[in-house]
Amino acid sequence: MKITIGSFILQQLHALNVDRIYGVPGDYNLSLLELLENDERLAFVGNCNELNASYAADGYARMKGAGALIVTYGVGDLAALSGIAGAYAESSPVICIAGTPPLHAMKNHQLLHHTLGDGNFDNVMNCFKQFTVAQALITPENAAQEIPRVISRAWIEKKPVYL
Repeated sequence: MKITIGSFILQQLHALNVDRIYGVPGDYNLSLLELLENDERLAFVGNCNELNASYAADGYARMKGAGALIVTYGVGDLAALSGIAGAYAESSPVICIAGTPPLHAMKNHQLLHHTLGDGNFDNVMNCFKQFTVAQALITPENAAQEIPRVISRAWIEKKPVYL
């Protein structure tokens, strides 16, 4: 049976008993947000900005055991980074899920909005490496292994991760 990457991520969050995901809609995360609309066990809690969303996910994780955050690539995840750094300092397992540009655009180093305009798509991940215990760029080929690996590191180490 085939499953979409987004549905697989939501299944993994269900397994952690996460019932709220904080975030800000953006053009690169709309597909996942559409899946959330039909998910009766997960509620999307929209925030006015990504920093507030990351703080909310941190607070939720402290109370419930794990938290989740949805942002868009570049402007969204970088805006949430201070909250992720705080979650790291306080040992709070926050799963930061960032929508990304299409994989073919990233592979071809296309100049896109929400980027630094240099065709480099590694720079955001490099920033998150400083404040998370695991990170992964999810592709159809690696999703089945990387999503559980990264999320389990958040749960086991009680630190933020980045997908």
